[in-house]
Amino acid sequence: TIHPGYWKAYCLNTPEAWAALVTTEATEVYSVPLFKPELCKAFVEELDKFHGTGLPARRPNSMNNYGIVVNEIGMEPALDQLCHNLLQPLAHYLFPGVGSHFDR
Repeated sequence: TIHPGYWKAYCLNTPEAWAALVTTEATEVYSVPLFKPELCKAFVEELDKFHGTGLPARRPNSMNNYGIVVNEIGMEPALDQLCHNLLQPLAHYLFPGVGSHFDR
């Protein structure tokens, strides 16, 4: 499920609410609590199950032994919804103007 702090900022959708949630890690590098730990654990378990099947999986890049392109294992619709519905307001706050709207 969604982290309560993120959900609060999302519902309020004010600059003040987003500012209270976002941590600046470096110039234009930010972190936010998006998911509760239980959902993160379940997601990792699902990826582990996929790896256990032995089915082929494309890696995000040649330097990555453990990553996976989740769009190619059936998660694209869920990730599209996540990006366009939950992350769009945050992107608009962090990067007004260019970058404030995601392509479909």
